[in-house]
Amino acid sequence: MYILNSEEFQTEIRQIAGLSLKGIMERSFADWTDNTMEYFKRHILECYLHKNPTIRRTISNLINTFLRHGGMEMWPEILEFLLNHLDTNLGVEMSLETLNIIIEDSGSYIEENYSHFMHQLIPKLFFFLTEMGKRKNEERSDTLIILVLHTLNILLENCSNTMIDHLETTSGILVYFHDSENFDMRYHIGQCWLSMIRMKKEVLIDRSSILFLLYLQNLAAENYKMNFIAAEFLLYIVEEEEELINDENIKEKIFYHLEV
Repeated sequence: MYILNSEEFQTEIRQIAGLSLKGIMERSFADWTDNTMEYFKRHILECYLHKNPTIRRTISNLINTFLRHGGMEMWPEILEFLLNHLDTNLGVEMSLETLNIIIEDSGSYIEENYSHFMHQLIPKLFFFLTEMGKRKNEERSDTLIILVLHTLNILLENCSNTMIDHLETTSGILVYFHDSENFDMRYHIGQCWLSMIRMKKEVLIDRSSILFLLYLQNLAAENYKMNFIAAEFLLYIVEEEEELINDENIKEKIFYHLEV
């Protein structure tokens, strides 16, 4: 029989405590006093950068549960906290995942009331992708790139009034990764492009040929979600880029991938 060592035992206890606390919040958050909330916020962040990833995930889950029940107005300082921890090795992935949920739930509220946060977050995301884009494929962190691309797409979908001014920069950065062989990365690139095209079709200009090949590649993939994105993109191309569609080489590529 396997016996837990001291560290594993402590991790398991903390995880159980976290799940119990989450259950309490789900059932009776409305009954929490201001003192209880302040106690929770103060102590939960003390464990934010715990060396154990299981505990970090538990902390992230608790933060998201609090925000889902209490709303951003009950914990506005968390935005600055998460933003600062995008620069830490342990905190970056967790902070992005937490921010994604917050922005998806409260994007318009944040856009309206915390524009300074948006103006800090977006350049951080651009800087990270630009730096990763300059590296060779084998030197990139695909997991983090995909997570940042997901964050960008959530911003495009939920904070369009802010992101409309950043479409040109976003489109230039996405091209860095058009040759990626990672299906998940291509899928998230595709999501970002479609979100931008729905906002402003002009983002296709000067990059249609590169993107067209990317989406043809996606169309041939054995993945329903990627095929759907590729097909929708091709519809936009058909509507907006007549010269590209009439190119015989392009036609041959389309028919080849459709036959595959």
